[in-house]
Amino acid sequence: MIRFLGPPKSFDLCVSRGDLSSSPWAATNLTPTKGVANPIDGGLDAWDFVDNSTNGLHQLAQTIPGGSLSGQNVCFSCYVKAGSKGFCALGLSGGFAYFNLSTGAIGTVASVTAITQTIGGGWFRVGVYTSVSTNGIIIYCANADGSVSYAGAGDAAIKIYKPQVVLGTAIR
Repeated sequence: MIRFLGPPKSFDLCVSRGDLSSSPWAATNLTPTKGVANPIDGGLDAWDFVDNSTNGLHQLAQTIPGGSLSGQNVCFSCYVKAGSKGFCALGLSGGFAYFNLSTGAIGTVASVTAITQTIGGGWFRVGVYTSVSTNGIIIYCANADGSVSYAGAGDAAIKIYKPQVVLGTAIR
């Protein structure tokens, strides 16, 4: 008898991580624009998050598919670099963590565990993990620790590469 034990811990649950400009990603007050040199091999497949002039949240969100992950440990991570904004926040299952994109330092954290790794060239790999109750992930542009609501300027607020969602408590 063959039994399905679920996906391996390194299986990426994030849909369309190579195209942040289309469904199932939902942008609020920003436009993801591809063409930024990525931190791994310099290919032009990283993204600028160009905010608009709205005073409010500037974010990109996705619901993780595949049914309920309730009660499972999930890690959401991505490579990120400062643009005109020096902070970002990652949201997972109602929790969040802020990251200083000048130093890589972890800022305010609620209901998740935050992790960070310096990549070089101003890039950091940041992540959050928790035992999830909902399947939502969010990348926020932020102008300060604890502040995701601001008046946008129509410029590249932050740079993003390879968002990833995996089962477990570690960046893979």
